[in-house]
Amino acid sequence: MNRSIFLRLVWKEYRLQRALWIAMILLTAMLLFLFHVFALNTTERFCWQLSAGLVLPALYCLGCGATLFAGEREAGTFEFQRSLPVGAKTVFAAKFLFALASAAAMFALSGAALLMLNPGSEINPSEMLQRYAVAVGRRMPLLGLELLLWSVLFSLLLRRVLVAAVLGVVVGSVNFEFARGWYSHFWGGDVWIAPELIFTTVAVALADLWLGARWFREKRQRGGRAVPSIAGNGLAAWSDRFLRPSRLTMVGRLAWQHWRQTWRLAAVLVGATTLPLMILIIQWLAASKFLRGPAFSSWQGEGQINNPVWFFFGVVPAFVGVSLLGLTAFHPDQWGRGYRFLADRGATPKYVWLSRQLVCWTSAAAALPALLIAALIQTYAAFHYSGRTLSLLWLLAQTSTSVIGYVILSVSAGQFCSMFFRSGILAGLFGIILTLALAGWTALMWIWRINCLWAVLPIPLALLLATRLRTRDWLVERNTLRAWLRPGLALAVPALALLAAVPLYRVYQIPWVDPGFSPDEFARDMTPEEFAAIDRYERKAGTNTSVYYNPAKILLNKAVENQLHGKLDEALENYLEAMRVVDRCRYWYAIITDNRWSGRTADDREIKIYPRLSSWAVCPGQTPERLLAARKQLEQLTAGFSSDKGIKLRHLRLQQLYEGEPEALDKATADMSKHQRQLTLLWLRLPSERARVLRILNMQTANLLGLSAQLDRKSATGERLWTHYTTGPRDFRRDAWRNAIYPLDKLAIENFYLYFEIIRQRAAIEAERRAVQIILAMEAWKLQHGSLPKTLDELVDTCLDRLPNDPYTGKPFLYFPEGVPTAFTYYQSFGGLGSDVEIPAGKPFIWSAGKGVRPREIPAGAAEEPIVERYLLMNDGRDGWRKPLTETELWSAGRPFPIP
Repeated sequence: MNRSIFLRLVWKEYRLQRALWIAMILLTAMLLFLFHVFALNTTERFCWQLSAGLVLPALYCLGCGATLFAGEREAGTFEFQRSLPVGAKTVFAAKFLFALASAAAMFALSGAALLMLNPGSEINPSEMLQRYAVAVGRRMPLLGLELLLWSVLFSLLLRRVLVAAVLGVVVGSVNFEFARGWYSHFWGGDVWIAPELIFTTVAVALADLWLGARWFREKRQRGGRAVPSIAGNGLAAWSDRFLRPSRLTMVGRLAWQHWRQTWRLAAVLVGATTLPLMILIIQWLAASKFLRGPAFSSWQGEGQINNPVWFFFGVVPAFVGVSLLGLTAFHPDQWGRGYRFLADRGATPKYVWLSRQLVCWTSAAAALPALLIAALIQTYAAFHYSGRTLSLLWLLAQTSTSVIGYVILSVSAGQFCSMFFRSGILAGLFGIILTLALAGWTALMWIWRINCLWAVLPIPLALLLATRLRTRDWLVERNTLRAWLRPGLALAVPALALLAAVPLYRVYQIPWVDPGFSPDEFARDMTPEEFAAIDRYERKAGTNTSVYYNPAKILLNKAVENQLHGKLDEALENYLEAMRVVDRCRYWYAIITDNRWSGRTADDREIKIYPRLSSWAVCPGQTPERLLAARKQLEQLTAGFSSDKGIKLRHLRLQQLYEGEPEALDKATADMSKHQRQLTLLWLRLPSERARVLRILNMQTANLLGLSAQLDRKSATGERLWTHYTTGPRDFRRDAWRNAIYPLDKLAIENFYLYFEIIRQRAAIEAERRAVQIILAMEAWKLQHGSLPKTLDELVDTCLDRLPNDPYTGKPFLYFPEGVPTAFTYYQSFGGLGSDVEIPAGKPFIWSAGKGVRPREIPAGAAEEPIVERYLLMNDGRDGWRKPLTETELWSAGRPFPIP
């Protein structure tokens, strides 16, 4: 063997497949990077990257093997290779050596990229390399090599690269499924234990060697069969046919000519699309025992669809094959530049385009029923398994619409790539990539609830228009700037229009409203007096570094110390000062996270002050005048507390976050992973999404501030604050946040929960405030009269200006001066933490309904019913309400306040 000729053959093969190799390398790198950015955690990221590193090189083996020999016939270089002074064995060895070397390079580069994208992760590089080596060493001898051998076999037998690739992946998939059926734990152990795969691999390899050694022995074709089938007709016959005045006849003749040269490719693609789906449908029906309802979950649990290799080579080709069906439009005319035959005979470009589209869409329509049946069966099975209440007919209609839309997008992308790429492999590869990109765009529009009639439908129309405008110049191989301008504009104008219209629609979909306050004024710097107060707290704290986190704790400890030493006035001042600090803390720390107020908010600290005030009221040496004065000061102090500072601070921090300040991101999303944060910052760099989320934030804040003002008015008049089944305003329950998308919806809570939680927390804090005022008044009454009052009404005009109502019912608190005969417990929580508290038998207390009890609607003038008949309890873990079984159950479900 001449070494120089051998190396030249390898170099020639590299130049022939260079575009495919580079395209697969770039695609692998892009997918690895996307998985690196968008994966939620390290394990998921590594698994997806490992799968891409295995599957894409295997697909390269498929394309490379199909191009080795069939590509020579498509390019018209077969006769040239036959005339070289080398034998078929040398040519076969050079081609196969290049295939093995390039595949090994693909795997090496993907492994290197995997290591580069995961430095310093939870999986150390040595372990990642070991896992990758094990995965490649066990799967690739049967995955990559199997596909390579099958595609080489069909490349030797057939003349079309695309047909060889499709048959290679289909037959290889069936072979994999056959072996997996005999060995259910095939992928769990050593892959070489499957003798069927070993036998088929050796048999196919021997067949490749035998056919490759005899590749040049093929009989030379006669001249009449070397051109497209219709080329055998004379020039006069063609001229006579195309000079006929009937347009329908001209289109029909062109369609028939195209069908004659395309039907084999169309049949292979339709079969490759429908065969995996038919196997899947049969397995579904057999596993579900169809007449008794699909047992989708049990069938899935047996690993039938969880096997990623089987799923990739069984289900995915069915939907990927739809875009390959679009190649039947213009790819057959690329064989040997067959379009020149039409140009030489004066075929009208628009009729050529129309005839190709007729054949292409007819092939897609033949595969559509299998796609619809498979999708509908899966929807039907999932519907029965999940037990959804949504209409089955609506789900089936939605599934059918989605499948038909996917077919339209896929075929449009395929026919576009079939004109602009001469290589069938490259046309198919980029057709699949374009289809996936369009499917992702469509999914994004569905998530955003944007009408697909104007956001998606123009895309396939633009692709069809681009091929229509390019047909005239494509037939005569005109590649000037002016020739490319028309199809370029057909794509650029709709693309730019959509890229401008969708962001504008997203922004102006949310009306602009004023948030209800000035963020700049609210974010002012602290005054010198406030700095002096912080310095004073720091001196009191000493080495306590948590003074900024909870400065009120220092004052509470000081109040307890003064209380123990009998300094009641100083203790009261410490309590009141602690409440003022609490209100300031509400300005600092009131942030809502995880659908509830944070456990370290000022509200929780304020609630903890009131039991200590109750104990202060019964200290030795207490006087009625001091108690009444304390009650009055407490009433005036809490009336001046602002309940909207936490809402304003939340708006300010989220505004800074949405404007892209990393410090604000660190403070508001400390528990967010590195990759989630990177994705968030990347998304916030989009001006339209930033403007939209700021509008949503303004609307949200305005509604919440309006709710806070409404609660202030109700609190001042003693009305009921708590409302069960709170739904919130319609505009931010549905309109504003229904189109939010990850990751921005992770940075703020949906308004429904905010609305509900603010009402819940406000009712809880108001119940505590009102209850402690009543207790202080009752202790003053007790010191004046020697016993507790018989009813709460006796406190009015003597100890209270007016009797506070229960914020949960809008009616007075229930009062039990002698307690109840049976002890009971209730659950008291502080910021998500709590414990059971026992009320002994005979212990006086006042009782609030709380959030778990609802008063019944009793008509006016009705006879008074027993107390257990006046209230309803919330069912645990179920919807609806029920009557309490006993009074003890009723007291435990509410919020009792024991009187010291």
